[in-house]
Amino acid sequence: MMMRQTTELNGIKISWEVHSQKRNPSGAPLVVLIAGLGQASHHWPEPMIEGLTGAGFEIITFDNRDVGMSSKCPGDQQQIPGKLFRQIMEGEQVNPPYTLNEMADDTIALIRNYLEGKPTKQVHLIGISMGGAIGQLVALKHPELIHSLTCMMSHTGDSKVGKATPEAQAVLTSKPSSPDREGYISWRLDCARVLAGKGYPLDEAYVERKAATTWDQGYDYTGVTRQLLAIYTSGNRRDKLASLEVPTLVLHGEDDPLIAMDAGSQIASMVPKARLKVFPGWGHDLPELLVPELVDEITTFIKSYNQ
Repeated sequence: MMMRQTTELNGIKISWEVHSQKRNPSGAPLVVLIAGLGQASHHWPEPMIEGLTGAGFEIITFDNRDVGMSSKCPGDQQQIPGKLFRQIMEGEQVNPPYTLNEMADDTIALIRNYLEGKPTKQVHLIGISMGGAIGQLVALKHPELIHSLTCMMSHTGDSKVGKATPEAQAVLTSKPSSPDREGYISWRLDCARVLAGKGYPLDEAYVERKAATTWDQGYDYTGVTRQLLAIYTSGNRRDKLASLEVPTLVLHGEDDPLIAMDAGSQIASMVPKARLKVFPGWGHDLPELLVPELVDEITTFIKSYNQ
């Protein structure tokens, strides 16, 4: 069962879906999936959603601000994202349209809106890449609401760890060579080839299918750049994570070219109740062959804290 809705929260519209199975009880644990940079909710692999709902969880996926069918948030019209990003790279201080803190507030508002009037549920977060950073902020702000956090291929905001390879770093600032659907799909495939790990074959047809959906929903390069600005201007959470009491599972790939594995190790070392699981050959993606193992790890982890 899946329901797509759009709700106004914090002055913007957030597009979201609920995934569940009919046999799941009304009190089933709620698991909220937080996507990464430029990723709308359709980027979550279908087998992952099916695996989690099959394990008895109710799932919410949503489009972060500036992607998919959620609101575009340009902020001050004088704030040109590309120019602001160049200023950051040159070491200048900038005032971005928003930061990860506002994106965390969007997530919190969505959770509270969904839970209003419903029986008490346990809430668990799964965040990937940028979504893992947003999840950290949600858990830091509202530990009373969040029962567990899973961070996949994520970071603390500490620039000393998680260094990208030059090729992967170039992906962040690249753009399609031609401004049309075919050019966008080709570009996404080129990016995916750079980010994939050596241990799992890249499903090019899958990448192209997801890219086509992204384009058809209304791809906005400047919106993705605003999200990138939010990442770069949200500061270092490393020391704050030492006070996070929410049980945390850290999943990271040994071959991640965009966020090196030491970033995941740092999360696990700072959060008191954290456990790190490293996957050889995993890059910065969600390969189909790895999804069942990820689902098993996450399901076992959540159920151990769903008391």
